[in-house]
Amino acid sequence: MLLSTIRTLSRLYVPKGKLSVISNTVLDLLANNAIVDVAAKAVCLKTNSAFTITADQSEYSLSVVITDFLVPDKPGLWWNSGTTAAPAWKKLTPYTLAKLDEDFPTWRDHDSSDPQRYSIDGDVLTLDPPPDTTLANGLKLYHGALPPTLATATNHTFSNTTVLFPRLEIFNEAILKYIYWKLSPIVGETPVETKLKEEEYYRELSSKIGLFKKRPDITPYSKMGGQTIPEEF
Repeated sequence: MLLSTIRTLSRLYVPKGKLSVISNTVLDLLANNAIVDVAAKAVCLKTNSAFTITADQSEYSLSVVITDFLVPDKPGLWWNSGTTAAPAWKKLTPYTLAKLDEDFPTWRDHDSSDPQRYSIDGDVLTLDPPPDTTLANGLKLYHGALPPTLATATNHTFSNTTVLFPRLEIFNEAILKYIYWKLSPIVGETPVETKLKEEEYYRELSSKIGLFKKRPDITPYSKMGGQTIPEEF
């Protein structure tokens, strides 16, 4: 969806949000907040990023090593037990710091070795044990990416370019409903009306997340690793 379309539909659906009351600058801020919220909750910009590990270093700032990190994705964190030229990836076990403390009370004193576990707390990625080697592309994290700021009227959501991501067009209505929700108190609607618009946003987003994740091409059998059995011959 184009930024110009967001501006037009927002003013069309919220008549009190005319330009003299709500500037394009404010609408654009709300639109970008909506896009980030959708991207975080739907994990719709799926990607993976490899980065350098440093011997004996257990903590890494995600905003430094992965500048577009938004949220972790289900495949998680992988450790390269091989080399940069010939990687051998092994999945690490996700933990919270509290669970590490419970299951491994002395984990902070572990000697450097091959990492086995990790925790993500805010911006901090923690490895246990810390690596015993420095290696470019030593870790790979699967994550949802932070969408670029939408700043040009003729650019599309989630790319801020003229490139349209057709798969993500299903989130258009959720983005608009987020804006309607946030505009509600600004244009003088009651707290009850604002709450109703918030609930509408979350219902719409939940519905479209389910659609985004739906894979009708995968049968229960194929999910377990088998081949899909043709329904027709």
